[in-house]
Amino acid sequence: VDNLWIDSDRNIPTLNNLQRLFGHGRLADTGYLSILPVDQGIEHTAGASFAPNPLYFDPENI
Repeated sequence: VDNLWIDSDRNIPTLNNLQRLFGHGRLADTGYLSILPVDQGIEHTAGASFAPNPLYFDPENI
């Protein structure tokens, strides 16, 4: 973080948080960062959007 981000316009708390991200988990302090999506379940799927209107599950009705 020091080498890459120190010359940016990001404030110190932001740089500290980036350092925490890069220093955590299996890839800690390797210079790599992996942020994976969280399984958000049914509430963010197409089924949740179309469930109130089952007719729209058929693309021809959209």
